Amino acid sequence: MQASATGLAIMSRYSDDRIEDYISQGLVQVTEKTITDPDALRAKIDKVRELGYSTNDRGLSDGICSTGAAIVDAEGKPIASVSVSGPSSRLSPDRLNEYGPKAAAAARAISSEVCRLGPI
Repeated sequence: MQASATGLAIMSRYSDDRIEDYISQGLVQVTEKTITDPDALRAKIDKVRELGYSTNDRGLSDGICSTGAAIVDAEGKPIASVSVSGPSSRLSPDRLNEYGPKAAAAARAISSEVCRLGPI
């Protein structure tokens, strides 16, 4: 989960205890840029919580950058996520901060609709 923008977005909605349980299982390196340091992951999750969206610079796939945001139920629990991803040549880390708020807005809209429709 720590290797993808969608995974980071979902994790940002987890309790700290659940994050620590995840970390205790070991952070697998998928690419050279995957977050594998527990302190770096905690800091990244704090940033995602602050911004409302995640960014991922080639952590899951070489040459792919992405941004994501969690879709939550009425209790605020993550049930899905949305993301924007593309080749790092076009979707540079700087551009992720441009698209991130748009992904967060889409996730909020979908979350509102999910809550309106009732339990899944």
